[in-house]
Amino acid sequence: MNRAELNIERNYLVIDGQHIEKTTKTDSDRHLALDGISIDLLAAYRAALEGAIAPAGLQLADDSFVFSPDPAGLRPWNPSHFTHRFRHYADAVGIEEPLKNLRHFNATQLLAAGVDLRTTAARLGHSGGGATTLRVYASATQAADRAAPEGLARGLTQLRNPSGGSLMPLTESPRRCSSKFPTSGGAEVSRSRPPLVGRTGR
Repeated sequence: MNRAELNIERNYLVIDGQHIEKTTKTDSDRHLALDGISIDLLAAYRAALEGAIAPAGLQLADDSFVFSPDPAGLRPWNPSHFTHRFRHYADAVGIEEPLKNLRHFNATQLLAAGVDLRTTAARLGHSGGGATTLRVYASATQAADRAAPEGLARGLTQLRNPSGGSLMPLTESPRRCSSKFPTSGGAEVSRSRPPLVGRTGR
């Protein structure tokens, strides 16, 4: 928790009564950054567990399970436990959506907030650089897509007018600037050239 990071290294399954630990679905570890609120909740939860088992002379191991029916975190809950508990509380408040919809909520919120596709895919555990994420959650990117041209327009406006003043409407004809050049006979000839609308740098 000192690094504010969650490491996902194993997958726990219960099949026909057999408890199985295997690699993740993508056969690779995942490292996800955690927010400050989650860190505080986990730290408080661990402190409460340590306080509860201390009178019995027990300590939490470094690799103890966070979600466990055992006070010392020696074994994990059956994965179906959370599905049943969620259903119990959801029914009590009239929520019909299943637990897996929280995963969909996570994905759509990340994409709608403008988090890039590759980062979202990595947090969901999707392989393929985001192809699966894009296919499943394509509709969630529409809000970000609508916001994209506005951000681009603001950037272009700042480039065209760094001073922050009003821009000349594109429907108006730009005024032309005159420059006078001497001729070989000493007379001056006026030549016109369009004004510079913006500045460019190399």
